[in-house]
Amino acid sequence: KDLCGELTAGDARNRIVFFVDDLDRLPPEKAVELLEVMKNFLDVPGVIFVLACDYAVIAQGVEARLGISNRQDGGRSFFDKIIQVPFKMPVHAYKLEKYVSGLLGRLEWRLESEEEVVSVYQRLLEYSIGFNPRSIKRLFNSILLVKMVLSQDEANQEKILGKPHMLRLLFAVVCMEMAHVRLHRYLASELTVARLSALASEEAFQELCSGGDTPYEGEDPGARAVDFATLFYQLVDEDKNQDISQDELEALRTVFNVSSVTSVSEAPSASVRTRRRWDPESFHDKVVDVLGEETATKVREFFDFCLSDRRHGHSFGTGKEYGSFTVRFRFPNRSKPITTLSLWTSGGVWLRTYDMRASGAVGKRVADRLSQWAIEQGADIDPKKTGIGIEFIERPELLDSLRRVLKELINPAECGSPIEAVHPHSPDSEQE
Repeated sequence: KDLCGELTAGDARNRIVFFVDDLDRLPPEKAVELLEVMKNFLDVPGVIFVLACDYAVIAQGVEARLGISNRQDGGRSFFDKIIQVPFKMPVHAYKLEKYVSGLLGRLEWRLESEEEVVSVYQRLLEYSIGFNPRSIKRLFNSILLVKMVLSQDEANQEKILGKPHMLRLLFAVVCMEMAHVRLHRYLASELTVARLSALASEEAFQELCSGGDTPYEGEDPGARAVDFATLFYQLVDEDKNQDISQDELEALRTVFNVSSVTSVSEAPSASVRTRRRWDPESFHDKVVDVLGEETATKVREFFDFCLSDRRHGHSFGTGKEYGSFTVRFRFPNRSKPITTLSLWTSGGVWLRTYDMRASGAVGKRVADRLSQWAIEQGADIDPKKTGIGIEFIERPELLDSLRRVLKELINPAECGSPIEAVHPHSPDSEQE
């Protein structure tokens, strides 16, 4: 700080300018920590910081570090104390149509008309990754990779590359992979006419998302996901008769299988379903096979307790060999429910203490209470890990104890717990 003062002294035109790019690539809390360090230089004349970052990421860090949530001011008061001249990149002023047309031209993309760029491709971008040039370039790089793979696949090359309809589907599926991972996983795991029909209208899609067999586990999918889903259905319905034929389904299945090379999700290809479903009965049967009848009875009592209280958020996870039962709480000032713990058929419980501590003061108290319980049961606490694991294979009575702790957290008035305002999430859902 003294050195900066010396270098800028004597001439008002002297400046030291620090350019900090990609601040939002740090973990949100670290980004806020770096901003706090910069505050020490704000009173040094001639020292200027130019920051490039995503404000939303900084807001997350402020919420986690300082407990200021988006429902309050989203951390803007903290941000305003540091940033004197904010400038937002004018994304909507970009000549997007020209940019997208140019990228499609480089790919030698076959279009039915130039108007198609605006009517289809631009809308797909708007409802998925948005108009950030970096995100668009990344999308086109993924599509280029798919084209390179197709160039070595003569059978599918003829089916896709020369047909504008198939190319539209390919573009849409890659957009879905990048921006709507849950929806992509839901369709890829079991591609059927019934599942596609749930995308036909906003009402049908909202009804799907509120049900049990859903890609969004009972949560609000958001306006962009709804718009994308209905547009996607329109693209699949090539003959525009509001009905998906077997030929249209097979065309989409071909595209899903080809595009899987760029997918970062764990979803299988659309032609084969490899993961089994779990429900209370199959979960219990698996525990009996792995851990025995006595432990299975304790496990059944544990999740029956959770399922009997409709305020609980819960889901049965899937796996090739093992299943999981997950409990979620909704904490104050958090828009989404937070996974509190997972119980596995292999005989272990995982407490998500890191996620809870990052969810505000109440979440921290819940994490402290569960950590205290784990220590009482002999668990080793590693601060470097995101949670606490504890086995109940030889000690099924641990589940009775954990059940009492959860009841204490959920019903503070009844059990005399000092923890207040913990609202369990309540979707009746199954997690893929």
